[in-house]
Amino acid sequence: MEQRNIKKLTPKQAKKKLEKLRKDRLTWEDHWQDVADYIFTRKNTITTDRTPGEKRAFRLLDNTGMQSNEILAGALHGMLTNPDLQWFEFSTGDLALDSMDSVREWLQKSAKVIHNIFNNSNFQTEVHEMYLDQTSFGTGCMYSEEDEKDVVRFRTKFIKDYYISENYLGVVDEIFHVYKACASDLVEEFGLEKLPRKLVEEYEKDEEKEYECVHCVYPIKSMNPDYRGAQPYISQYFIIELDHELDEGKFNEFPYVTPRWTKAAGEVYGRSPGMNALPEMKVLNKMNETMLIGAQKKVDPPIQMPDDGYIMPIIT
Repeated sequence: MEQRNIKKLTPKQAKKKLEKLRKDRLTWEDHWQDVADYIFTRKNTITTDRTPGEKRAFRLLDNTGMQSNEILAGALHGMLTNPDLQWFEFSTGDLALDSMDSVREWLQKSAKVIHNIFNNSNFQTEVHEMYLDQTSFGTGCMYSEEDEKDVVRFRTKFIKDYYISENYLGVVDEIFHVYKACASDLVEEFGLEKLPRKLVEEYEKDEEKEYECVHCVYPIKSMNPDYRGAQPYISQYFIIELDHELDEGKFNEFPYVTPRWTKAAGEVYGRSPGMNALPEMKVLNKMNETMLIGAQKKVDPPIQMPDDGYIMPIIT
Protein backbone atom coordinates (compact mmCIF):
# COMPACT_ATOMS: atom_id res chain seq x y z
CA MET A 1 0.00 0.00 0.00
CA GLU A 2 1.27 3.48 -0.91
CA GLN A 3 2.21 5.62 2.05
CA ARG A 4 0.49 9.00 2.02
CA ASN A 5 2.35 11.15 4.54
CA ILE A 6 5.89 10.92 3.21
CA LYS A 7 8.64 12.95 4.84
CA LYS A 8 10.66 14.91 2.32
CA LEU A 9 13.26 17.66 2.28
CA THR A 10 12.14 21.16 3.10
CA PRO A 11 13.78 24.05 1.20
CA LYS A 12 15.95 24.86 4.23
CA GLN A 13 16.99 21.21 4.65
CA ALA A 14 17.87 20.97 0.96
CA LYS A 15 19.96 24.15 1.22
CA LYS A 16 21.79 22.81 4.29
CA LYS A 17 22.46 19.46 2.62
CA LEU A 18 23.76 21.21 -0.50
CA GLU A 19 26.16 23.31 1.58
CA LYS A 20 27.56 20.14 3.18
CA LEU A 21 27.98 18.42 -0.19
CA ARG A 22 29.83 21.47 -1.49
CA LYS A 23 32.25 21.45 1.44
CA ASP A 24 32.91 17.73 1.01
CA ARG A 25 33.77 18.25 -2.69
CA LEU A 26 36.11 21.26 -2.45
CA THR A 27 39.34 19.25 -2.76
CA TRP A 28 38.07 17.52 -5.90
CA GLU A 29 37.34 20.78 -7.66
CA ASP A 30 40.97 21.94 -7.69
CA HIS A 31 42.00 18.54 -9.03
CA TRP A 32 39.35 18.65 -11.78
CA GLN A 33 40.35 22.17 -12.74
CA ASP A 34 43.96 21.00 -13.15
CA VAL A 35 42.88 18.09 -15.34
CA ALA A 36 40.63 20.34 -17.43
CA ASP A 37 43.41 22.90 -18.01
CA TYR A 38 45.66 20.27 -19.59
CA ILE A 39 43.32 17.55 -20.92
CA PHE A 40 39.74 18.81 -21.33
CA THR A 41 40.11 22.54 -21.90
CA ARG A 42 36.57 23.31 -23.06
CA LYS A 43 35.37 22.45 -19.55
CA ASN A 44 38.03 24.31 -17.57
CA THR A 45 35.52 26.51 -15.75
CA ILE A 46 35.22 24.44 -12.57
CA THR A 47 36.90 26.89 -10.21
CA THR A 48 37.17 29.82 -12.64
CA ASP A 49 34.68 31.68 -14.81
CA ARG A 50 35.32 32.43 -18.48
CA THR A 51 33.49 34.44 -21.10
CA PRO A 52 31.58 32.35 -23.69
CA GLY A 53 33.69 32.03 -26.83
CA GLU A 54 36.94 32.77 -25.00
CA LYS A 55 40.02 30.71 -25.90
CA ARG A 56 40.38 27.84 -23.45
CA ALA A 57 43.67 26.20 -24.50
CA PHE A 58 45.88 29.31 -24.54
CA ARG A 59 48.16 27.90 -21.80
CA LEU A 60 48.87 24.66 -23.62
CA LEU A 61 52.00 24.09 -25.70
CA ASP A 62 51.27 20.38 -26.22
CA ASN A 63 47.83 18.89 -26.95
CA THR A 64 48.75 15.22 -26.51
CA GLY A 65 46.46 14.90 -23.50
CA MET A 66 43.48 16.43 -25.30
CA GLN A 67 43.87 14.15 -28.31
CA SER A 68 44.43 11.06 -26.15
CA ASN A 69 41.29 11.78 -24.15
CA GLU A 70 39.24 12.09 -27.35
CA ILE A 71 40.65 8.82 -28.70
CA LEU A 72 39.93 6.90 -25.49
CA ALA A 73 36.37 8.27 -25.23
CA GLY A 74 35.78 7.43 -28.90
CA ALA A 75 37.04 3.87 -28.35
CA LEU A 76 34.65 3.41 -25.42
CA HIS A 77 31.80 4.75 -27.52
CA GLY A 78 32.58 2.43 -30.42
CA MET A 79 33.04 -0.68 -28.28
CA LEU A 80 30.31 -0.22 -25.66
CA THR A 81 27.46 1.69 -27.31
CA ASN A 82 28.10 1.53 -31.04
CA PRO A 83 24.96 2.81 -32.82
CA ASP A 84 25.42 0.28 -35.65
CA LEU A 85 25.49 -2.73 -33.32
CA GLN A 86 22.94 -4.34 -31.01
CA TRP A 87 25.03 -3.60 -27.90
CA PHE A 88 22.52 -4.92 -25.35
CA GLU A 89 19.94 -7.67 -24.95
CA PHE A 90 17.08 -8.45 -22.58
CA SER A 91 16.60 -11.34 -20.20
CA THR A 92 13.98 -12.42 -17.70
CA GLY A 93 16.71 -13.59 -15.36
CA ASP A 94 15.56 -17.20 -15.74
CA LEU A 95 17.54 -19.24 -18.29
CA ALA A 96 14.78 -21.81 -18.70
CA LEU A 97 12.22 -19.11 -19.39
CA ASP A 98 14.58 -17.29 -21.77
CA SER A 99 14.97 -20.47 -23.84
CA MET A 100 11.24 -20.64 -24.66
CA ASP A 101 10.62 -19.65 -28.28
CA SER A 102 7.82 -17.19 -27.56
CA VAL A 103 9.75 -15.50 -24.73
CA ARG A 104 13.00 -15.33 -26.72
CA GLU A 105 11.18 -13.84 -29.71
CA TRP A 106 9.54 -11.16 -27.54
CA LEU A 107 12.83 -10.26 -25.86
CA GLN A 108 14.65 -9.94 -29.18
CA LYS A 109 11.93 -7.77 -30.72
CA SER A 110 11.82 -5.55 -27.65
CA ALA A 111 15.58 -5.10 -27.72
CA LYS A 112 15.43 -4.02 -31.39
CA VAL A 113 12.67 -1.51 -30.64
CA ILE A 114 14.64 0.02 -27.73
CA HIS A 115 17.82 0.13 -29.83
CA ASN A 116 15.94 2.02 -32.54
CA ILE A 117 14.55 4.46 -29.95
CA PHE A 118 18.06 5.13 -28.63
CA ASN A 119 19.39 5.83 -32.13
CA ASN A 120 16.51 8.19 -32.94
CA SER A 121 17.01 10.17 -29.72
CA ASN A 122 20.00 12.27 -28.62
CA PHE A 123 21.52 9.31 -26.76
CA GLN A 124 24.60 8.87 -28.95
CA THR A 125 25.59 12.53 -28.64
CA GLU A 126 25.11 12.66 -24.90
CA VAL A 127 26.73 9.32 -24.09
CA HIS A 128 29.90 10.38 -25.94
CA GLU A 129 30.03 13.51 -23.78
CA MET A 130 29.68 11.32 -20.70
CA TYR A 131 32.60 9.14 -21.86
CA LEU A 132 34.75 12.27 -22.22
CA ASP A 133 33.90 13.28 -18.65
CA GLN A 134 34.61 9.80 -17.36
CA THR A 135 38.04 9.49 -19.02
CA SER A 136 39.14 12.96 -17.92
CA PHE A 137 37.44 13.62 -14.56
CA GLY A 138 36.77 10.01 -13.56
CA THR A 139 33.03 10.60 -13.04
CA GLY A 140 30.22 11.00 -15.55
CA CYS A 141 26.56 11.86 -15.12
CA MET A 142 23.68 11.53 -17.58
CA TYR A 143 20.01 12.23 -16.86
CA SER A 144 17.22 10.42 -18.73
CA GLU A 145 13.67 11.72 -18.97
CA GLU A 146 10.52 11.17 -20.99
CA ASP A 147 10.12 13.10 -24.23
CA GLU A 148 6.86 13.61 -26.10
CA LYS A 149 8.53 13.52 -29.51
CA ASP A 150 11.47 11.12 -29.15
CA VAL A 151 10.07 8.93 -26.31
CA VAL A 152 13.16 9.57 -24.21
CA ARG A 153 15.73 12.35 -23.92
CA PHE A 154 19.20 12.33 -22.34
CA ARG A 155 21.28 15.14 -20.85
CA THR A 156 24.89 14.82 -19.73
CA LYS A 157 25.61 17.09 -16.79
CA PHE A 158 28.74 19.19 -16.20
CA ILE A 159 30.73 17.85 -13.27
CA LYS A 160 30.80 21.32 -11.69
CA ASP A 161 27.01 21.31 -11.36
CA TYR A 162 26.19 18.08 -9.53
CA TYR A 163 26.92 16.47 -6.17
CA ILE A 164 26.52 12.74 -5.48
CA SER A 165 26.22 10.46 -2.46
CA GLU A 166 26.45 6.68 -2.08
CA ASN A 167 24.48 4.18 -0.05
CA TYR A 168 26.04 1.52 2.16
CA LEU A 169 26.57 -0.71 -0.90
CA GLY A 170 28.71 1.92 -2.65
CA VAL A 171 25.98 2.67 -5.23
CA VAL A 172 25.15 6.28 -6.10
CA ASP A 173 21.53 6.76 -5.02
CA GLU A 174 21.40 10.50 -4.30
CA ILE A 175 22.20 13.52 -6.43
CA PHE A 176 21.85 17.29 -6.19
CA HIS A 177 22.02 18.95 -9.60
CA VAL A 178 22.46 22.73 -9.43
CA TYR A 179 21.62 25.04 -12.31
CA LYS A 180 20.62 28.65 -12.96
CA ALA A 181 17.37 29.75 -14.52
CA CYS A 182 15.39 32.95 -14.98
CA ALA A 183 11.64 33.40 -14.52
CA SER A 184 10.81 32.69 -18.18
CA ASP A 185 12.79 29.42 -18.10
CA LEU A 186 11.01 28.28 -14.94
CA VAL A 187 7.58 29.17 -16.34
CA GLU A 188 8.33 27.07 -19.42
CA GLU A 189 9.45 24.12 -17.31
CA PHE A 190 7.03 24.21 -14.36
CA GLY A 191 4.23 26.62 -15.20
CA LEU A 192 3.39 30.05 -13.83
CA GLU A 193 1.29 28.75 -10.94
CA LYS A 194 4.26 27.05 -9.25
CA LEU A 195 6.48 30.14 -9.13
CA PRO A 196 6.71 32.40 -6.06
CA ARG A 197 5.14 35.85 -6.33
CA LYS A 198 8.52 37.55 -6.82
CA LEU A 199 9.29 35.53 -9.95
CA VAL A 200 5.77 35.98 -11.30
CA GLU A 201 6.28 39.74 -11.13
CA GLU A 202 9.68 39.44 -12.85
CA TYR A 203 8.14 37.27 -15.55
CA GLU A 204 5.43 39.85 -16.19
CA LYS A 205 8.10 42.56 -16.46
CA ASP A 206 10.29 40.40 -18.78
CA GLU A 207 13.19 40.54 -16.32
CA GLU A 208 15.96 38.00 -16.93
CA LYS A 209 17.59 37.72 -13.51
CA GLU A 210 18.89 34.18 -12.93
CA TYR A 211 18.33 32.21 -9.74
CA GLU A 212 20.16 29.18 -8.40
CA CYS A 213 17.92 26.10 -8.58
CA VAL A 214 18.58 22.51 -7.54
CA HIS A 215 17.09 19.18 -8.58
CA CYS A 216 17.30 16.67 -5.71
CA VAL A 217 16.76 12.95 -6.25
CA TYR A 218 17.17 10.63 -3.27
CA PRO A 219 15.70 7.38 -1.88
CA ILE A 220 12.48 7.86 0.05
CA LYS A 221 13.67 5.35 2.64
CA SER A 222 16.45 7.70 3.71
CA MET A 223 13.74 9.79 5.42
CA ASN A 224 10.96 7.16 5.66
CA PRO A 225 12.49 3.81 6.75
CA ASP A 226 9.11 2.03 6.69
CA TYR A 227 8.23 3.08 3.13
CA ARG A 228 7.08 0.14 0.97
CA GLY A 229 5.78 1.92 -2.14
CA ALA A 230 6.44 1.01 -5.76
CA GLN A 231 8.37 4.22 -6.50
CA PRO A 232 11.40 4.29 -4.19
CA TYR A 233 12.95 7.60 -5.32
CA ILE A 234 11.64 11.09 -4.69
CA SER A 235 12.40 14.08 -6.91
CA GLN A 236 12.22 17.71 -5.78
CA TYR A 237 13.04 21.05 -7.43
CA PHE A 238 13.96 24.08 -5.30
CA ILE A 239 14.89 27.72 -5.84
CA ILE A 240 17.66 27.84 -3.28
CA GLU A 241 17.91 31.61 -2.95
CA LEU A 242 14.19 32.00 -2.27
CA ASP A 243 13.69 28.85 -0.12
CA HIS A 244 10.90 27.80 -2.45
CA GLU A 245 9.90 24.32 -3.67
CA LEU A 246 8.92 24.29 -7.34
CA ASP A 247 7.86 20.72 -7.92
CA GLU A 248 8.03 17.15 -6.61
CA GLY A 249 7.54 13.67 -7.98
CA LYS A 250 8.68 10.05 -7.75
CA PHE A 251 10.76 7.66 -9.85
CA ASN A 252 10.61 3.90 -10.20
CA GLU A 253 14.38 3.86 -10.81
CA PHE A 254 17.22 6.29 -10.22
CA PRO A 255 17.10 8.59 -13.30
CA TYR A 256 20.78 9.60 -13.25
CA VAL A 257 23.50 7.32 -14.63
CA THR A 258 26.73 8.10 -12.74
CA PRO A 259 29.61 5.82 -13.82
CA ARG A 260 33.03 6.15 -12.18
CA TRP A 261 36.17 5.00 -14.03
CA THR A 262 37.83 3.71 -10.88
CA LYS A 263 37.47 4.62 -7.23
CA ALA A 264 39.80 4.84 -4.26
CA ALA A 265 38.67 3.41 -0.93
CA GLY A 266 36.57 5.85 1.03
CA GLU A 267 35.96 8.18 -1.93
CA VAL A 268 32.70 8.87 -3.73
CA TYR A 269 33.93 10.51 -6.93
CA GLY A 270 35.99 8.55 -9.44
CA ARG A 271 39.57 8.77 -10.62
CA SER A 272 40.54 8.67 -14.28
CA PRO A 273 43.24 7.98 -16.89
CA GLY A 274 43.39 11.76 -17.31
CA MET A 275 44.46 12.11 -13.69
CA ASN A 276 47.16 9.48 -14.22
CA ALA A 277 48.45 11.33 -17.30
CA LEU A 278 48.38 14.77 -15.67
CA PRO A 279 52.05 14.76 -14.47
CA GLU A 280 53.28 13.81 -17.94
CA MET A 281 51.16 16.52 -19.52
CA LYS A 282 52.64 19.14 -17.20
CA VAL A 283 56.17 17.93 -18.01
CA LEU A 284 55.49 17.98 -21.77
CA ASN A 285 54.07 21.48 -21.52
CA LYS A 286 57.11 22.71 -19.54
CA MET A 287 59.57 20.97 -21.85
CA ASN A 288 58.02 22.58 -24.92
CA GLU A 289 58.14 25.96 -23.20
CA THR A 290 61.85 25.53 -22.40
CA MET A 291 62.65 24.32 -25.93
CA LEU A 292 60.83 27.28 -27.50
CA ILE A 293 62.69 29.74 -25.27
CA GLY A 294 65.99 28.07 -26.17
CA ALA A 295 65.17 28.10 -29.88
CA GLN A 296 64.29 31.80 -29.78
CA LYS A 297 67.60 32.62 -28.09
CA LYS A 298 69.46 30.52 -30.66
CA VAL A 299 67.81 32.18 -33.65
CA ASP A 300 67.73 35.72 -32.25
CA PRO A 301 70.15 35.86 -29.29
CA PRO A 302 70.34 38.91 -27.03
CA ILE A 303 73.70 40.68 -27.61
CA GLN A 304 75.15 43.68 -25.83
CA MET A 305 77.78 45.73 -27.79
CA PRO A 306 78.47 49.33 -28.81
CA ASP A 307 76.74 50.68 -31.91
CA ASP A 308 78.99 50.23 -35.03
CA GLY A 309 81.61 48.68 -32.78
CA TYR A 310 82.31 45.71 -35.06
CA ILE A 311 82.78 45.38 -38.81
CA MET A 312 82.64 41.64 -39.27
CA PRO A 313 79.36 39.76 -38.66
CA ILE A 314 79.07 38.13 -35.27
CA ILE A 315 78.94 34.29 -35.38
CA THR A 316 76.61 32.84 -32.76
